[in-house]
Amino acid sequence: MSTLAQLEARVSARLIDATNVTFTIATIDEALRTALAYYSDAYPLTRDSTITVTTAGREQDLSALTGLISVLDVWWPYQASPEVWPPNQVPGFHLWWNNAVPKLLISAQSGAQPQTNDVIRVWFTQQHTINGLDGAGATSCLPIHETGIVDGASAYAVISEMRHQIGSIHVDPQQVASLNQWSTERLNEFRGWLGLIHQFAATAGALKHTIAIRNAGAP
Repeated sequence: MSTLAQLEARVSARLIDATNVTFTIATIDEALRTALAYYSDAYPLTRDSTITVTTAGREQDLSALTGLISVLDVWWPYQASPEVWPPNQVPGFHLWWNNAVPKLLISAQSGAQPQTNDVIRVWFTQQHTINGLDGAGATSCLPIHETGIVDGASAYAVISEMRHQIGSIHVDPQQVASLNQWSTERLNEFRGWLGLIHQFAATAGALKHTIAIRNAGAP
């Protein structure tokens, strides 16, 4: 999986600006952030984690889940050893944000609520990271998807440069129009690609896992 420096080099090469004369590293990094954000929305990283309850109640703090996007499934009470099967899936839960702090609201039909030292297992989606970007220590996107992210970042970098050049005097009066056409075409390609991988994400990873778990309990 590529590091930030490697992806910066790929975007620069894509823009025919290997020495970053026109497109600064700061511009490229911001373009990578934007492309990565849209990628995370279309094909989120799927993970699971356990939370040990410190304060009893049906409302639990999920701020420890960095980069949280959504909650897919909740098992409570959870016991890893010996494993309980089928798991105790919570039939009703809701993710909400209180002053930018993610909260999990559990609505058990029995009216029971988590107690101190209970363990909750949460299946969730998370934003992707690039090793070296904003302090991230690893690149989480699939290697096969890196080219799509590079293409998207290239489009966003050109959009930034196009805005910078508006009002400037150019030897070629069509320069801004040409940049606009190129970035629009690349951006349309990027959005089309995001649509395709989003369709795949709906039947893969934790999403597929959640469906399988629910079906396993069906008669």
